[in-house]
This record gives sequence, structure tokens and C-alpha cells, in this order.
Amino acid sequence: SAVHAASLVDPLMHSSELLQLLDISLSPSVIEYVVDRVSEAVNNALASGGVKSFTWSTLCRSRFSSWVSTVLSRAEITLPTVLVVLAYLDRAAPELCITRQDWAHERVFLGTLVCASKYTNDASLKNGHWAICTGVFGRRDIGRIEREMLEVLEWRLSVCERDVLAHHQGLMRAAGEVAARQRPQHQR
Repeated sequence: SAVHAASLVDPLMHSSELLQLLDISLSPSVIEYVVDRVSEAVNNALASGGVKSFTWSTLCRSRFSSWVSTVLSRAEITLPTVLVVLAYLDRAAPELCITRQDWAHERVFLGTLVCASKYTNDASLKNGHWAICTGVFGRRDIGRIEREMLEVLEWRLSVCERDVLAHHQGLMRAAGEVAARQRPQHQR
């Protein structure tokens, strides 16, 4: 029987909702959904870590969003890996306690991304390549960020369908926004 390229098992073993998710593209709207989830997790962690007067300006968010998009593109990340990133964010969020806002959003995103990429791919980027993709962090920084995230996740990297489906509605809404914009005006 055929296997699904993203899961390496027969598609009949997956729910139709999961297969819907695997069919969407990594569009700007989907990336914004990921940025929103990272922002939510980090902003809550900063608040619980006692960071006073934290402000997440529109300019900071825009720069972060652009950086996320650049990293995903340079690292050639696929949607299945992004789905694992979202599951790791959900798992890590209650455990995060961030006491400094310097690079906090970037570190949390990158930590989940590196872990997800290494978990889902037989051949993954080395830390030196991740450093090039980020344009911000060095090889040692990448190693430290990865280890910190692994500790937050308590080294539990497995992901089940339920973990991914928690984002079905939000991702389908984000994908639908793209589809609605791409439809010719007379079909609306």
C-alpha cells in the first residue's frame, strides 16, 4: 500500500483533519499563525518570569515575523516540521520562565525548530548551518538553545496526532485566508 510522504504510514491510518493539514502550504498566513503562537508562549513566560514593562511593539513583531520567515526559507523547512514545532510550543509553554526579554522570542522559536527538525528528519542541518540560517546566533549559541529546549521538553520529543490536531482550526483558518485572497474576484 502507499505511504504518506510526511508520516511514512498509510494515509488511511490518519484522520481526515490531519491529512487536510498536510495539504496546506507554508504560506505567509501560516507563518503568522506560528509567530502568534510563539509570541503568546514567550509573552506569558516573560510575565510569569517577572519581566516588568515588557512591550511587544508592532515593529518588533514585524521584525520577528520576517526573521522567522527567513529562517524557515533558508533551512528549507516543510509543513510537517512546523506542525511538530507547534506541538513542542504547546508542551513547552507551561514550563517556560523567561527572566530576560533579549532574543527571547527568537530563542524559543529556534529551540523548538531545531529540535523538531532533528526529530523529524533523518538528515538535519548541523548547528553551524543553523547559525548561517539565523544570521544572528553562532554555532555554540545554537547548541545551547537546543539543549535548553530539550530540558524544557524533558527530552520528550514524540508527537501524536492529537498534539498536531490542536492547531487544526487555526491553521485551516490561516490557510483559508490565503485561498480566499487567491480566488478570482468573480468567484467570491
